[in-house]
Amino acid sequence: MKMPSLFVLLLIASTSFCQEEEQYYTVVAPSGLSLRDGPGLEHNRISALPFGTQVDPNSEEGFIYWSEDQDTIDQRVGSWLPVATESGEEGYLFSGYLKNGPLFIPSTEINDEYRIEGPGLHCEPVNYDPDMHWYAFQFDMEKGEVSLQTVSTSLDFSTVLDPEEMEFAYAGAGDYVNLNIDSYDGLALLLLGTQEQLELDQLPTMPAHTDREFLYGYWGRTLYPYEKHSLEWSQGQGAIYVLEGEEELRVLTDTPNAPEIQRIYQLQLRYYYGRNRSRINLTKVLGLEEWFSGEHQYDFLPMYHPRLTWHGDLNADGHPDLLFYLPNTSECCGGFEEYHLLMSEETEDDGLNYRKVAETRLSPCFGC
Repeated sequence: MKMPSLFVLLLIASTSFCQEEEQYYTVVAPSGLSLRDGPGLEHNRISALPFGTQVDPNSEEGFIYWSEDQDTIDQRVGSWLPVATESGEEGYLFSGYLKNGPLFIPSTEINDEYRIEGPGLHCEPVNYDPDMHWYAFQFDMEKGEVSLQTVSTSLDFSTVLDPEEMEFAYAGAGDYVNLNIDSYDGLALLLLGTQEQLELDQLPTMPAHTDREFLYGYWGRTLYPYEKHSLEWSQGQGAIYVLEGEEELRVLTDTPNAPEIQRIYQLQLRYYYGRNRSRINLTKVLGLEEWFSGEHQYDFLPMYHPRLTWHGDLNADGHPDLLFYLPNTSECCGGFEEYHLLMSEETEDDGLNYRKVAETRLSPCFGC
């Protein structure tokens, strides 16, 4: 049985990474899609394009979402779009089984050995690899703890939405893909994919890092400026790990009696082990040197600060790996949230460093 996840209940999510929109379509019909010589089922079938085939737009308007030639197939309302294949074939495909751009986020130095993604409905590329081992960050509401649990995942392309909603979202039916957790009755906060199978008995349950009644929007330990947070860690044989939020004030204009000041948030981790000490700028590792800046008081509300959502030793090096949540700081309609997984690594001088190994971005499919 496919169980609803927390993401399905609270957020219709999409994944995107501020990259330019890909100007092609991807076939997402599990059994393939027929390329026809005209816009409609009555036209001749040229060839069958298998699942995952990428095709280019072939119209004077270039990349389009809708055309006047609409149809309903398998309860999906879609248009017949002119396309061209890599082999040079030209014809029409039904948009109800086309996804705009790529289906999956490609693997780079990030999202290679590890991936993180939210279960539920997605309308942009999914941070998913079906060949990985998948685990759920499971929340125990009674104990206030998070643990990793092995899960079976699958993609479902059968989502049918109201045509007016699809038109408002400027997307075809094929853009809506469910990342399901099969036969699971827990409360899944997030999914973790790994190339190597994890030894879960070596990963102790961790605190949920929240001191308030649990709500998805407040999962995690908020890291304020001028505040220190020591990680609970018994595997380091006396090592101490302390997260510190800091604030840097920058004078932008030195106007007499009214200088313009910008507040820059920085997140540091201090590592102490005997005489070995490291100070790591995690804001830089996260790639968000000026994530938290502004002049207004609302910038200091809890919802605008990074949060530590989980820590554990995924790579078995004796140091905590860190999962951070970065909230939506947009002042306009929409915006996005992010998760970043940072992996520990020892330096040649017995110090400690961190590198980002996975990230995902979540935004509403339908805007506001």
